[in-house]
Amino acid sequence: MSRKPLLEVRNLSLSFAPAHDQVLHGISFSLEEGEILGICGESGSGKSVSALSLMNLLPETACKEGEIYLRGEALHKLSEKQWQGIRGDEIGMVFQNAQTALNPTKRIGKQVEECLIIQAPKMNKEDRQKKVLELLESLDLPQVETLVRAYPHELSGGMKQRVGLAMAIINEPEI
Repeated sequence: MSRKPLLEVRNLSLSFAPAHDQVLHGISFSLEEGEILGICGESGSGKSVSALSLMNLLPETACKEGEIYLRGEALHKLSEKQWQGIRGDEIGMVFQNAQTALNPTKRIGKQVEECLIIQAPKMNKEDRQKKVLELLESLDLPQVETLVRAYPHELSGGMKQRVGLAMAIINEPEI
């Protein structure tokens, strides 16, 4: 019996209204469990919109065609509510611009903890906060007890990027 790939993308094409010029043209690939896939290309070649389409985070003006499967389940057929269970839990994403990925009005610890609240609502507050501190510390962020009370503008670019990484991996997604 053959195993299904962890992630499979079939003939993904993408355009944006009103012009409907295609920005992605029939992209297909599969990702097996334990495998690493790199997507390379020039600026503007579609790397970011490809990743955003895999997370169903495209703007309403996007016109997406093709199929996306996670362990054989057709993600392209899911409702937004069903997608909320996939994002962060099954698939994590580190956004390219850490500054815009973080909410400037919320403290760092709260933003990372929100990822746990959404995906692990039964985890108690003390355990969530402990997990946040441990993860931030494992990413070599300094003085994590102080850092969790800081706002994004108080962090360097590299620190913001590591916070974004923490948000992407705190729920241990497979992708």
